[in-house]
Amino acid sequence: MICKNCSQQFKITPDDKSVYRKFNVPEPTMCTDCRRQRRMAWRNERTLYKRKCDLCKKDMISNHHLDVPFPVYCSECWWSDKHDAVRYAQDFDFSRPFFQQFELLLNKVPRINLSASNNENCDYVNYTNYSKDCYLVYGGHHSEKCFYCWRVHDSIGCFDCGQCNNCQYSYECIDCDNCYKLVFSQMCQNCDNGYYLYNCKSCSECFMCCNLIHKKHCIFNEQYSREDYERKIKELLGMRETLQQKFQELKLKYPHKALNIVNCKDCTGDYLINCDNCKNTYSGKECKDCRNSYMNERAHDCTDGDMVGWPAELCYESISTAVNAFMNLFSSVCWTCSNIYYCDLCFNSGNLFGCVGLNRKNFCILNKQYSEDEYKNMVAKITAHMIQTGEYGEFFLMSISPFAYNETIASEHYPLTREEALNKGYKWKESREKSGTRDPEAETCIKCNKGFKILNSEKDFYKNLSVQIPRACPNCRHQDRIALRNPRHLYNRACAKCGTAIQTTYAPDRPETVYCEKCYLDMVY
Repeated sequence: MICKNCSQQFKITPDDKSVYRKFNVPEPTMCTDCRRQRRMAWRNERTLYKRKCDLCKKDMISNHHLDVPFPVYCSECWWSDKHDAVRYAQDFDFSRPFFQQFELLLNKVPRINLSASNNENCDYVNYTNYSKDCYLVYGGHHSEKCFYCWRVHDSIGCFDCGQCNNCQYSYECIDCDNCYKLVFSQMCQNCDNGYYLYNCKSCSECFMCCNLIHKKHCIFNEQYSREDYERKIKELLGMRETLQQKFQELKLKYPHKALNIVNCKDCTGDYLINCDNCKNTYSGKECKDCRNSYMNERAHDCTDGDMVGWPAELCYESISTAVNAFMNLFSSVCWTCSNIYYCDLCFNSGNLFGCVGLNRKNFCILNKQYSEDEYKNMVAKITAHMIQTGEYGEFFLMSISPFAYNETIASEHYPLTREEALNKGYKWKESREKSGTRDPEAETCIKCNKGFKILNSEKDFYKNLSVQIPRACPNCRHQDRIALRNPRHLYNRACAKCGTAIQTTYAPDRPETVYCEKCYLDMVY
């Protein structure tokens, strides 16, 4: 097949075809990456604005700018009885394409300011729940006093961390679990009081180490006495300007495991934990029978989904569909919904087609209420109409997303210039910072040259961990951490030790030494 977006060839296997038959959908017209890019253009995690609620007029933080065409309500107003999205109902017009009609509905239904709930003192967070005293945390839950983090769960006092679970008082860590006072570390479990650790497990008071297990007082993978370790650490922390470079050099010195797959069966992908029969799946946890997925958890029988689960079953071409989601197709930000198609921002509902912003509704099309029989007959006719127009089976167009392309996570994973995005018909939001408007107390990012603030509480945190105050803004620091994770692509290589053929997310032209799992485990154990 030739992707209609990037013109690259992609394969549709017999197993893929069986999935499309199960969901009763046409075969995709885009490659896996272009399909994911299209979905990601409907999720704005990190771009926040100050504005007023269009209903109660109170000040609020939102991921929607002032100039969007639709109203934006604060959480209290959106969930209240004052708001019922059925009042924006439309009749379906069989003389027009579906996406045109859906865009009209999308641009008039009020949207909620943020995807955040059950938080305390967490005004500046998004896709974050059940947390307290957090600031600029995105995609986290059950965390406290965390700042500038992405997908931190059950954690306390972490700054600038990503994809971390059950961590405390850690800084600049990514893909770490059950760690305490860990600094500038990656892919570590059950470690404490360490600096610059990579792929270490159950290590304590170690500095600049790779691939260690059950070690203490090690520096550059060499054993020290406690007294010598403490003396040497003071010397090394005084060389702050060169430590990052030394850490990158250290990671190249030691072998890397081809894939980060733990307790999985019949899976392909990377960063997988407790998964079964998941293909081309990345950053998944406790998933089964999933394909072409990213960042899913407790998802079963889901295909082409991102941030799907907690739990979800039988979802297809969807993003941010979660919390007891069942049979959610071509949908975005729908929680606790079943048997829905082409819906956005719907909750606690079932049997919806082309709806926006509904809560506790059933048998609706374009937000209009139908009887059960009327609904089924209309859905059959609309599906046939969409097949004729070539729309059925395609996710929402990027051009009608409620967000500008550079506001969304698509721009993180599939970056485009302003000109490239506009030429494709996508929205683009100009920078909020204009010449001469910068806060005189703000720092200047050494990468993007934008202003950012260092809070007093941050300064105490950095001092306690003996680390420098960051010189890059939170967004650039986030991008640097994301760049540390391997891409969502598998390459064919040979194990650098035994020569056996392996698949890995390390491209053949990368400088890392890559081992198969057996050789890697033989080395570390």
